[in-house]
Amino acid sequence: MIGNKTIKVAFADHYKLMREGVKEYLLKSDFTVTLEASNGNELLNLLTEENCPDICLVEIHLKNVDYETISLLKIKWPNIKIVVYSLERGLPINQPLLMAADAVLSKNISLGELKETLARLSQQKLVLTS
Repeated sequence: MIGNKTIKVAFADHYKLMREGVKEYLLKSDFTVTLEASNGNELLNLLTEENCPDICLVEIHLKNVDYETISLLKIKWPNIKIVVYSLERGLPINQPLLMAADAVLSKNISLGELKETLARLSQQKLVLTS
């Protein structure tokens, strides 16, 4: 929780066990999980004004998640921070999908580090310049 504000998170991972485990941890850590998705299309279809999160946590190898998916999220929901992660080895840092994200997490991150990263990221404000 930042001040009096609970951080809202949407979580997309194709493994239900992973979604449930991270969701349970986040709920115990004063976060709110506004939605869960098993693929990129489901994530885009489930997002509404009512469940719009502060942060979208997305597994990079998720079906139907690519640069266009992240771009669509950023265009339609410009205040959402996008965090991508992978449980697999070797994230290609120059991959466009990773470059479009606000944060990239490695598979070696602990749950505590995840919590700290999400909290720090939620405090950053989007600044638009003309």
